[in-house]
Parts: sequence; structure tokens; C-alpha cells
Amino acid sequence: MGLIVTLITLLAWLIGFAFILRAWFYATRIPPFNPFSQTIYRVTDWAALPLQQLIKPHGKFDIPSLIVVWLCGFAYLFATFQFQLFNPLGMVIVGALTGLKWWLSILFWGLIIQAILSWVNPAAPIAPLLQALTAPLLNPIRNLLPNTGAIDFSPLVLIIATQVISVLVQTLSRNILFAQL
Repeated sequence: MGLIVTLITLLAWLIGFAFILRAWFYATRIPPFNPFSQTIYRVTDWAALPLQQLIKPHGKFDIPSLIVVWLCGFAYLFATFQFQLFNPLGMVIVGALTGLKWWLSILFWGLIIQAILSWVNPAAPIAPLLQALTAPLLNPIRNLLPNTGAIDFSPLVLIIATQVISVLVQTLSRNILFAQL
């Protein structure tokens, strides 16, 4: 049973990861001819295109991709708890929070990779993609922070914020799942 749970949770996480990237690419208007976005779109078209026939994306939100992320979060929880629905409503809510936690993790690692690349190889092929994904989140922070010259502290602020929010989401998830009904 342990191997099956591991495989299902890994598969749910990988599929969720791909659909988070698809939704994030849509929200930040990453061009579809970018090689990285082409890969994500091709990998996720099997579920996104049929869902887009039923539910259209709205504004900056790719609702079909977010639904798949939520389903993956629910499947992840369902497998983690040995295929038992001890708190069905809580698991439905925490499935969405799990997707949020995954996105925060992806954002955290994207910021770390972007920072390392800015020191080592700013012309790396993935650097413009990371810049386009993180700029909408970093720019408001840059506007609030004082100008310090060559050092940009906004990624550090966002990294700390992702970790704080991730802990809050984890605590909220635990409280929802294990609350006395």
C-alpha cells in the first residue's frame, strides 16, 4: 500500500505542478511560442482543452487549470490519508489550499533559481521566463522598498513572505482537517 500511496501522491504533485505553471503562464501572459510554455501547454492539453470547452478562463484566471490543480490536491490528500474520507468537506477545502501551498513552493524555488542565475549566468535561457513570472509579484515590493542601489532586496522579502504564508496555509489546513465537527 505504501508504494501505491507514494506513486499516487507523486503523480498528483507532478500533474498539479504542470497545471500550476499553465495557470501562472496564462495569468502573466507568457507567450505560447516560448519553448518552456510550449512544453507545459503540450503536457497539460489533455485535460485543459476539454475543460475549456465547459468552463472558459476568466480575466487573468485559467479556471480549468485551477480546477485540475484542486483535483490533484484532493487526490494527493486522499492518497495521503490511505484513501479514507474522514472529513470530506475539509478535504475538499484543503485540496485547494494544497494547490496554493504547491504554488508557494514553486514560487519560492523560482525566486531562488532566479537569484542564483542573476549572479552566475544572467543570460540563461530560463532567466527571461522567471523574470516574467516573478515581476508582477516583485514590482509592488520594489516600489515599497527604498532604493538601495545595486542590491535588490525584493526577492528576499518575497521569499520570506512565501514561507510565512506557507506556514499559515499549512496550519489552516491542519485546523480544517482535524477540527471537531
